Amino acid sequence: MKGEPILPVINRSLLIVYAKEPFVEWLCSLPVPSEHADMFLGPKTLESINRDPPCFLIPNDCDPQDALEHYFPIIIHELFSAWSTDENQWPDKFNLRTFKKWFDVKSSMIIHDCNGKEPLDYDV
Repeated sequence: MKGEPILPVINRSLLIVYAKEPFVEWLCSLPVPSEHADMFLGPKTLESINRDPPCFLIPNDCDPQDALEHYFPIIIHELFSAWSTDENQWPDKFNLRTFKKWFDVKSSMIIHDCNGKEPLDYDV
C-alpha cells in the first residue's frame, strides 16, 4: 500500500472562476436588496470576492478552454444570479471575450475525494 494513492479521484475536472476588477465594479453598482443584505455586508473587494471562488465541475476528458466555451452561458448565469436575480441588472451583450476581461479561470484535472466513502449529493 505504501506509495499507492489512498483517495478516490472523481471523474470530473474543475474550473475555478476568479473575479477581476470589472466584476467588482458591477457588483458595487448594484442596489442592496433586502432579501440578500447579508451577502452585501462588508467591503466588496477582489480579495473578499475571490476568497471563496465559484467552482464548476466539467467532464474530465474535456479541455478546460473547450469546456468554458461550451458551458459559458450556464456559468455566467450562475455568477450573476448569485448576486442579482434581476437579469435587467446584468451586463448587456456579455460574451466570452468580455467574460475573459471580467474573470480569470484556473483549472484542475485531478479532484481527490477526501470523503470517498459517502456518495456525492446534489443540491438543486
